[in-house]
Amino acid sequence: MYQEYQNQFGTPVLSSNVDSSLVTYSKDQLAYFIKYLDEAVFTAPTLSNDVKLTNTVPSNPNVTDKTLINAVFK
Repeated sequence: MYQEYQNQFGTPVLSSNVDSSLVTYSKDQLAYFIKYLDEAVFTAPTLSNDVKLTNTVPSNPNVTDKTLINAVFK
């Protein structure tokens, strides 16, 4: 999860102010929370201390508009 955070926020594609940077935090400065996940698709989820999210997906998942994972970083 941390690498995805860095990929998305570490280097913006565009900025309205080239003299300003987007602040990102190191892995140990953040707390990680899963606020929602589609339990019909993502089963047996775990979030390890080294910020690795793992889960199992059935062979024929019923994917809907609610099939997502909502992660919050604090």
